[in-house]
Amino acid sequence: MLGGKIYAFSIINVPTEKFKGKTPYAVALVERTDGSKILTRLINFDSEKELEIGMDVRESGTDEKGNVLFEIL
Repeated sequence: MLGGKIYAFSIINVPTEKFKGKTPYAVALVERTDGSKILTRLINFDSEKELEIGMDVRESGTDEKGNVLFEIL
């Protein structure tokens, strides 16, 4: 599993039907250590955490559809 850094992010406060009751949540464009970029959800984000560009993250598995998920270190 690769690590990386947050390249850009957005905090979602108004959920789609699928994410009702799960807001706020964060999605991020992560630049992996291999130079590739991936759009992902940050699984351990909560409203108490302050996100910043350049924060370290690492892959932490996949969701039910096979999308790669990351967590904040």
